[in-house]
Amino acid sequence: RLSRLAEESTPHVPITETWSHEQALQRWSLSVRVFAKLFLASGPGAEKNNFLFSRAGFAGRMARFRHCIVTLRSKLSGMSSLRFRVQRQRLVEDTLQQLKQIQVVEGGGVAYSSVDVTFIGERGSGPGVTRGFFTAMATALKVSEKVFGCTTALLHEPGKQPEQGGIFAPQPVAEDSRHTNKGGQRDAFLALGRFLGLCLWFNHEIPLTFSRHVAKFMLGREIAWHDLAFYNAQLYQGFKHMLLAARDADVDFANDYPCNFEVMVGTKSVELAAGSRDRVVDRDNVHEYVRLYARYMMEGCVMDELTAMREGLLQIIPKDFLSGLTAEDFQLLLSGGTTKVDLANLTQCISFENSSSASDDDFARFQVWFWKIVNKMTTEQRQQLLYFATGSASLPSGVADDHPLGDSSRIRIDVVNGRDSAGNASQALPTASTCGQRIVIPLYESKRQLRRKLLQAIECQSYANM
Repeated sequence: RLSRLAEESTPHVPITETWSHEQALQRWSLSVRVFAKLFLASGPGAEKNNFLFSRAGFAGRMARFRHCIVTLRSKLSGMSSLRFRVQRQRLVEDTLQQLKQIQVVEGGGVAYSSVDVTFIGERGSGPGVTRGFFTAMATALKVSEKVFGCTTALLHEPGKQPEQGGIFAPQPVAEDSRHTNKGGQRDAFLALGRFLGLCLWFNHEIPLTFSRHVAKFMLGREIAWHDLAFYNAQLYQGFKHMLLAARDADVDFANDYPCNFEVMVGTKSVELAAGSRDRVVDRDNVHEYVRLYARYMMEGCVMDELTAMREGLLQIIPKDFLSGLTAEDFQLLLSGGTTKVDLANLTQCISFENSSSASDDDFARFQVWFWKIVNKMTTEQRQQLLYFATGSASLPSGVADDHPLGDSSRIRIDVVNGRDSAGNASQALPTASTCGQRIVIPLYESKRQLRRKLLQAIECQSYANM
């Protein structure tokens, strides 16, 4: 009793007084991030230049963006669906042509409740086919083939380093052919911008990664010369050496770097500034030269294309919705980081169901086989697996950010009997239903057979009723 009275008489010490400065700062940072995310998701904290908005991180900015889109969609959504009828052999041309004709709302948005896609000559419809359409269109855009009505392919890979493969930007057009079909070129990029807008509007992530300066232009952010590193790392490194040489008194700069304020485009010379063709680059003006050269390569030579893309994007997504997003945010919202599909993220999405007569031990062994096979898959094969199951080659952008997954993000693998009615080992391939995001796999007798059948299925894309 005396001990209890002594405890009651001892003043209570707040737990915060026992924290170190580092612990207090960590707690404060965590509290701000959590509060910012919740506050931004419901809208009132999304004012421009808001302190919480800058502290929320991608998760908070994504929540704010999605909230804005859902709110506007609920106001504009009508009863009709946006319908596409396309041929796979003419996917890009058919899609771009129909994108030019869709009705948009002044200020941004479309009054469609959903997207309905029909591939001419093929059976199947529903959400899985729609997801597959967005993925297939994005994949087709990456193929360097001339698009009907344009002088070149729409996109190209500007980076020269292996690690820059798969990063795209608008294809520059030679100056002598720029005016040949200017209207058709502009219309194609306007439609491309609308396609990106529809991906964001209906939350369809696509396997298409843009160079950083393209994302910045879409957001209306200023492009810096350092963005050249994401466009062409080899050229960027060359300019860095040039800038360092200008500061080194022992370097014969004029002889080592004999150049003027111009850039060669094809067989023609283009001035970097009015009347600058004969202006020699020296130590005093080299920074200006590098800035103008980088700006021209990333922006100047494709200004018409970038402007049309942004115009098309803003016809679907209101400009205010994009404010506060970074170039990295834009890419994650668009593609969900599809260039890498790692095992940890896949394990969050995939669950198994035992629909066979297998024992618990056999069922557990099957799952071990499956994950060992997936672990050794290439990035392309994992994307094929995702596309096989869902119609999309990308993981949802929230999967890698410790978000609770909804049903739309989950993939179910249904393990069925591995023997036919006669008792023989099944030779059937795994099948998929993209609408239900479900893969049906027979309980094969060995890991080797499972690997061979699974890879064969995802490569030929064998679907059940979609």
